[in-house]
Amino acid sequence: APFYGGYPLLVGLPLHLLDVAEAVVTIQVAQAILMSLAAAVVWAWARPHAGNGWALAAAALTACLPALAYSGLLMSEAAFLPTATLALWLTARTIAQPSAWRQAALLGALGLAAAARLQGVILVAILVTAGLRTAWCARDSRVIARLGLIAPQPAQAGSRAAHAESAI
Repeated sequence: APFYGGYPLLVGLPLHLLDVAEAVVTIQVAQAILMSLAAAVVWAWARPHAGNGWALAAAALTACLPALAYSGLLMSEAAFLPTATLALWLTARTIAQPSAWRQAALLGALGLAAAARLQGVILVAILVTAGLRTAWCARDSRVIARLGLIAPQPAQAGSRAAHAESAI
């Protein structure tokens, strides 16, 4: 099966530069560090909501995930877990308090997750669904516009054009 995205770069570069045994050890160490970053993201996500103690507990539970056993294997899960966790955290932050910087960071994180595994594209659907749900619960369609999930409505664009013509 072919690999898509950026994971072959993570594995291929050490294999190209080092002999096979050294490259595999280097990749395993890099993947273990990369995968453990998911715990740091979970801690940063939980800390403002639950305090330092519970955030540390959440990070510890993340570090106990059975999926972390994959960090010793040459599999894309090692890159996908932390990037997907980062994208989900930034999705939650962007929906809670949208800003241009957060939206740019979210787009970058979504790109990293999709580069790690092609299945990361589903995170875009999660963003849209979460934005729509937030707008529905708040009963405010401006939430969607602030997130940049929709373009201005044609009627709004037409009224802006008419207003601009009348000002001239």
